[in-house]
Amino acid sequence: MKITIRRPLWFTEIGFKDNQEDFLWPSPAKVNERQRIFILCDGMGGQDSGELASETAATSIGVYLTSHRPKDGYITEELLNDALSYAYDELDKKDNPSSQRKMGTTMACVILHRGGVLAAHIGDSRIYHIRPSLANTENGLSGIIYQSADHSLVNDLIRAGELTEEEAKTFSQKNVITRAMQPHLERRYKAEVYNIDDVQQGDFFFICCDGVLEQLSNEKLGSIISEESFGDEDKAAAIKSVCDGKTKDNYSCWLIPIDEVTREDSDKESVEEVVATVSSPLNNDDNNIDRGINNKSLAQSEVTSKKGASSRKWFIGIVSFLILFLLCFFYFYKLNPTKLESSEKTTIDSISVDQKREKPDTVKEEEETKDKNTEVVKDKKSPTEPLKKSRNTSDKDVKSQDANSVKADSKPQEQEKPEEVNSVNAGSIDKKKNLLINNSKNQDSPNGKQ
Repeated sequence: MKITIRRPLWFTEIGFKDNQEDFLWPSPAKVNERQRIFILCDGMGGQDSGELASETAATSIGVYLTSHRPKDGYITEELLNDALSYAYDELDKKDNPSSQRKMGTTMACVILHRGGVLAAHIGDSRIYHIRPSLANTENGLSGIIYQSADHSLVNDLIRAGELTEEEAKTFSQKNVITRAMQPHLERRYKAEVYNIDDVQQGDFFFICCDGVLEQLSNEKLGSIISEESFGDEDKAAAIKSVCDGKTKDNYSCWLIPIDEVTREDSDKESVEEVVATVSSPLNNDDNNIDRGINNKSLAQSEVTSKKGASSRKWFIGIVSFLILFLLCFFYFYKLNPTKLESSEKTTIDSISVDQKREKPDTVKEEEETKDKNTEVVKDKKSPTEPLKKSRNTSDKDVKSQDANSVKADSKPQEQEKPEEVNSVNAGSIDKKKNLLINNSKNQDSPNGKQ
């Protein structure tokens, strides 16, 4: 990509301050159309400290980038970080330990290179990319397609929702910044970097300090830059007139008009994958920053992309919900261990019930068999019962002897079947009967009387 510019415009004013702490690099008196690096630093620290800090940082960065410009024409974030490290080292060398206030400075730079425009900043000095063809005052479009985010306390509060735009204008600590280049820092602040490869003929890049923003709103800036009756010098003069006599702080700026852009087949798509955070800053009255092209309008194309991204988020959310629902359904109704255990218990219970239903028949058969055996034994024992009652005590000895003989005979046959045991018992009873009959006869005979 080959970018051609017209002569850059600038101004730097002291305002109501006692000294000028802003510094522009290169020297405005020597700048021309061939210039590719533009730097603005806003110093702080009081007396000569702020001036020294801003001049040292801007000059160090500009000189380093110029002397280390790569042959292929691409400026990378790595090269910029090297330039910042060199500038920090120079600040360390010029630090005054005896000073009550530590000096420091903001930094904002725009670098035109083969890959587009590299925009980098530290602090609350701001960078704008403006496309006048997008401005539409009736619709509230300022034509601003890129705006750097201030590293300031007030901007952090606005982004966090703790402060409104109107409250920010009168906020007592609106000049407090959260990043700055200072000497002897334990942790050196890095720049926020954004490479812009969508550069067109007629675009403008505007770099300014916070003093300019005291009076200049985004709406006013867009209307001035998009005014067709104004030439480049008229635009710069109109911006300056907004600040003249009203701004308390120093106010300085660079205005860089893009004359022509020629793209090459060998151009890289992007130098660095850096996402710029764009937020509504102090004195942003319109709150409408255009971010794209619609038929050459970056604003509406980004709106469309945001809608597409929103639709994709909704779709992903719905699909995720359905998948989660199906997983829950499958778990509770298919793989739920509790349900499986209950089903197993039900099966076991049903089997036991069936067994219980079948068991009574077998039990009945066994009980019937036992009853039959009992009846047989009773039938065989019944004839002996009247004989036992009718006999005298004298026969007890004989019965005991017979009983002992019967027991002796029955012991080896204990393992036999119940029928055999019953038959043995019946034989012994017959023997007893015969013995009793013989004894009675002998007693009745005469020989027995003698």
